[in-house]
Amino acid sequence: MIQSPKNRLNNTNATYFHSFMIAFGVIVLGLILQFIFGSINISFVRFPANLVILVLLVLSISIGHFKHKQSPIVQWLSSSKAAIASIVGFSVVSLLMGFISQGETTNSFIRNFGLNNIAFSWAYVFSLLLLVLTLGFATVKRIYPFRKQNFWYILNHLGLWITLIAANFGSVDQTHLRMNINTTGYNNYAVSEKGEFSFMPFSVKQTDFKLVNYNPRLTIMDSKTSTYSLKTGKNTIEAKSQNLLTIENWSIKILKYYPAARSVAGIIQPFDSLGAAPAALVVTENIVTKVQKQGWVSCGDNLMPELSVMLDNQHPLVMIPPTEKEMNLSVSVRSGKKEISKTIAINSPQSFGGWKMYIVSFDKQKGKWSNSTVVELVKDSWQPFVYVGLGMMIIGSFFVFWRGKK
Repeated sequence: MIQSPKNRLNNTNATYFHSFMIAFGVIVLGLILQFIFGSINISFVRFPANLVILVLLVLSISIGHFKHKQSPIVQWLSSSKAAIASIVGFSVVSLLMGFISQGETTNSFIRNFGLNNIAFSWAYVFSLLLLVLTLGFATVKRIYPFRKQNFWYILNHLGLWITLIAANFGSVDQTHLRMNINTTGYNNYAVSEKGEFSFMPFSVKQTDFKLVNYNPRLTIMDSKTSTYSLKTGKNTIEAKSQNLLTIENWSIKILKYYPAARSVAGIIQPFDSLGAAPAALVVTENIVTKVQKQGWVSCGDNLMPELSVMLDNQHPLVMIPPTEKEMNLSVSVRSGKKEISKTIAINSPQSFGGWKMYIVSFDKQKGKWSNSTVVELVKDSWQPFVYVGLGMMIIGSFFVFWRGKK
């Protein structure tokens, strides 16, 4: 007996197959449009345009559920199979952002299909729209008619829906500005990426700056090719008193290490002040020839020349400049008669007046004695909704898990 198309759609395997075909077909369509037209310019989707689109989405889902519930398209969009397929499709597109470097590229294939700028690609927008629709229809289906046992399901899925909407619709409304601050006085203007000046409703002044570096590392350099011997992580030695390591044919021991030092008449002294640089006294021995050498190695600064120990005619032992470990910027923020002190650290921004402050850079020449820094000011009016959605997802998932165990 030959099955009708309707019966074929009721077949579980066929329905899953069709769902995934639609989800990935949407992505393929997006890639084709990307190749033809290039990236989508979503800059126009700013407030209130994004709010209008959101209202239209909600109305479409509501009208579709209440007025066209028997439509095959609405039934499919409301099914768990469509939701699973759209989640997988969107996840695949999103994961590509982690595997492919986002930014300028010379690879024509990646560039033509927008894989280096996925967040602004047709494939991302289409897969997101499909996911938002399937989640929306699945959630409304559980909301009406309402049943008590569906509450945690609704909380979980509605939270995910709100998070997706707020994170993506709000990204265009984000404002990014950069402000130069120093210890000499308050500054109340910032600059956008386009070089446009904006006066802020508050002023900021740097009051203190603390920088802790990792100990620098020593390695062997080839003076002919100007390359380091960094074939593996074992080919460097941390600048630390009494550290001992064999690199290639040389045994290297650090006799003394100063985190900050200066050179006075050729004598290396500890000196913790502007212009100082780390320095290490080393003794080396060639394992083959047994030739020993001793001397100071430093990456150099204003009060400390760059120093190295020549192991032979071609290979000097050099110090790689240290990298930042911890950074704390203390600022005073003034708004009218209100004045607040805040400390900004790496990956730990501070908020004031709806703006988040991040450390961007400092005066590299002055290092930990820097008296000027650059902070990034970010305003995202949709972010509270992201937190609300995430909170709903966490609570909903917890109770679904708890009920399952029970």
